[in-house]
Amino acid sequence: MARFTLLALALAAPLALAQTPRSHEEVTAFVEAAGLDVCESVPNDPPERAKSRGAIGKHLIEVAKDCTKRDPDNANVVFAFEFDTAKNRDMAVAQFIEMFEASFVDFGNAWSIGDRAAVFVSGPARGEIGLALQEEYLRRTAK
Repeated sequence: MARFTLLALALAAPLALAQTPRSHEEVTAFVEAAGLDVCESVPNDPPERAKSRGAIGKHLIEVAKDCTKRDPDNANVVFAFEFDTAKNRDMAVAQFIEMFEASFVDFGNAWSIGDRAAVFVSGPARGEIGLALQEEYLRRTAK
């Protein structure tokens, strides 16, 4: 489906070169460079929400265009994961897409990120957030 377009999104340097999970600072810096405010963020937590086969790094980031105007009861949340292999990443993205398609409520989007990562976005502005992240990716790769 078009709304679940896989997005080749690089976070700072090629993930193929990374031997350890992305730092939380790198992930939040990418989000901020995409023109989004980081309202709250938690590195590698909460573990009960981040269990997925092969996940080696995970970040929970609440984002908004302006955090002072956000609705805390209807937050936009980015779940950024790094996986040990592209295969495990692809399986996780496919599972989320299947879950989204099977539900009667449109509550999230999923994209591949670089070689071994994925981002899952939920919240009312998830489409805008995806576009902002894609534009930042295009800006970085145009160089």
